[in-house]
Amino acid sequence: MATTAATSTSLVNGGLALATLLGFQALIAMMRRRDGFGDMIDNEPRLLMAGRVMDDQAMRECRVTHDDVLAKLREANVTDFDQVLAVVLETTGDISVLHGDGPLDDQLLGGVRAG
Repeated sequence: MATTAATSTSLVNGGLALATLLGFQALIAMMRRRDGFGDMIDNEPRLLMAGRVMDDQAMRECRVTHDDVLAKLREANVTDFDQVLAVVLETTGDISVLHGDGPLDDQLLGGVRAG
């Protein structure tokens, strides 16, 4: 819309372009709910660290460095590696740190690819 307002592009063409983009986004969101299509276009969450052990192979494949993981551990207020239960690279690209004293519920790692 900003390009339409700042250039000589007609308001009709700008509105049509915006409607097309929104239409494609809605179509893809609808198709992601169907079996198989979401698996084809969505990333799979990856286990980067289990307990104290970083998975170097998974980190290499996901292009995540040790420094990235350490920064997320600090951000999560982890003060000792013994507190870390798991570190997961989510489908959104965020890194989640699961830490605490107790055991980790298996459901929290459902769908997460290890190794």
